[in-house]
Amino acid sequence: MKLVKEKNIFMRLKNKVAIVTGAGAGMGRSVAIRYAKEGAKVVVAELNDDAGNETLSLIKKGGGDAIFVSTNVADEMLVIQLVNTTVAKYTRVDILYNNVAVMHPKDARVHELSAEVFHHLVNVNFNSAFYCAKYVIGAMLKTGGGSIIMVGSPTAVIGCAPQISGYSISKAGVHSLARVIAAGYGKDNIRANTIIPGTMNTPMNEELLSDKKTVKEFENAAMLGRLGTSSDVDGLAVFLASEESSYCTATEFVADGGLMMK
Repeated sequence: MKLVKEKNIFMRLKNKVAIVTGAGAGMGRSVAIRYAKEGAKVVVAELNDDAGNETLSLIKKGGGDAIFVSTNVADEMLVIQLVNTTVAKYTRVDILYNNVAVMHPKDARVHELSAEVFHHLVNVNFNSAFYCAKYVIGAMLKTGGGSIIMVGSPTAVIGCAPQISGYSISKAGVHSLARVIAAGYGKDNIRANTIIPGTMNTPMNEELLSDKKTVKEFENAAMLGRLGTSSDVDGLAVFLASEESSYCTATEFVADGGLMMK
């Protein structure tokens, strides 16, 4: 593969167009900024306008090319608008980084979980990924393919968090969605893979990690003895978005500090 070298940096995503959902904070922001540094034109998709605009500002300060689209990716009509805006601006979509997810304070074991909380988690965590993939695939089919990257969870793979069953089930759906896309669109040059982060020190986990004892427990649960940071998935995110991973699909890539193997 030929790499484009600019300012002494190999830009592995030069001229690619990437939509990053939940790009206003945490891993989403970190990946959006890294994609821009790697030469991609980035669409910052974010519900929180202030957070989205801050990410946009950080990308532009670094010399990157990006736009901010205020959106709720759990709303199908708004996802259609997001993809249409992207194509209108940049003519194509090459990369979808599906990052949006929430947890709920009333999540519980299955028999204790209310239908209301369950449906909320499925709508935000799974439906958003489905909507984004559905309409991005339509765009990718017109331009020769692309890469779809889902952010999964250890809770979707192993029974490590039965007390948050709604979150775990919704994320398991995301893993399955990636495999179904990979099987259905491989011959159309559309790849789909999942990144599984461990316990990350990000805004989504802020409440969970407010207790020092809990933090220590999570640190001890990882072989590396620490929590993950936003930037710990950036390398995998770039690899899976680039042509370096052109023969990788339907695969789960783990960045969990050894959590799942301990």
